[in-house]
Amino acid sequence: MTRKVSAMITRVRPQSAGNLLSTLWIYMLLSMLFRDMHEILRQGFIEELATVGTVRGTEVSATTLVLSGLVLQLPLAMVVGSRLLPPRANRVANVVVAVVMSAGLLGTWPKDGDDLVFGGFQLLALLAVVAIAIRGRLLDGHDRLERKERPGTSADPEPAPH
Repeated sequence: MTRKVSAMITRVRPQSAGNLLSTLWIYMLLSMLFRDMHEILRQGFIEELATVGTVRGTEVSATTLVLSGLVLQLPLAMVVGSRLLPPRANRVANVVVAVVMSAGLLGTWPKDGDDLVFGGFQLLALLAVVAIAIRGRLLDGHDRLERKERPGTSADPEPAPH
């Protein structure tokens, strides 16, 4: 029984870094969306936006909306880019976009409890994106654990006799 389980485990390919990164970017988008939906439920939010034209002291102008739309395009682009870009470009793009998104998140750090929860989890997801992008080669099967054994050879060569 143990040999069967061991054989099954060795046949399982690790998750590709591109797929994992794409999934994290989907998580980021959903988190941003649900934070905004959650914010709409805050008492006085709609009235503040409609009458004053601000949200927690930030003026909601056409420029603000355009910039927000551009920022939203970054994780959207990375959902697809993480799956399609070549490995080196993928790593660079993921790190750069995660750093830009982290700077934006930290620059507008939320001030109330529920937004802190969303912001904290988003920051953790962005840190995971950076870590996975940097270490992506290991996840894509380029490490020694993924090498296939050839008949008569071993994945780990025996040490040379002294």
